[in-house]
Amino acid sequence: MDIVTRAILSMALLVALSLGLRMATGKVRYSNLLDTKGLTFERTLLVSLLGPLLAFELVYPRLFLEIVYLDLPAWINQLGAGLVLLAVLIRIWSQVTLKSQWAADLSLDKEHSLITTGPYRFVRHPMYMCYFPAAIGFLLATSNLLIGTLSLLYLGVSILRIPDEEKLLLAAFGDRYRQYQTKTPRRVFPGL
Repeated sequence: MDIVTRAILSMALLVALSLGLRMATGKVRYSNLLDTKGLTFERTLLVSLLGPLLAFELVYPRLFLEIVYLDLPAWINQLGAGLVLLAVLIRIWSQVTLKSQWAADLSLDKEHSLITTGPYRFVRHPMYMCYFPAAIGFLLATSNLLIGTLSLLYLGVSILRIPDEEKLLLAAFGDRYRQYQTKTPRRVFPGL
């Protein structure tokens, strides 16, 4: 794994760490983490497995059994790192746009408003959208099938969460959200 790929994957871990710190400082209702509504528990479990594996891979590359690795050329690893970088940038843009309205669990406060700016202008669920290039990118950048599989599972579980989130937003914002739905695609990735 070259230095650029390592740097990008390290940056992705730092973004994940900052997310974890936000969760630890009260941006998540802890009782909801154990609730399977919105698959919060499953997503938390997958990230809890993926993060340490990725960190371990950065510190001790190719330490796992050889059957866990794909034999990919360096340019494919770099392409994967580019996809991870794209995902991180979309995630940061989404997080900055939401500001304090973000929560890991499916819940809204009375102060929440409907966000339709930033990446939310183009796609209703940009945070879920960023998991698509991230999952493919982690697999290609690390060549590690275990990390790739966990990333793809996280993408799948996150996609399954979208209908619950849509119901929550419809209940909270009614016609305003219906109008937003007609203007803005729900796609996990534009064009797909």
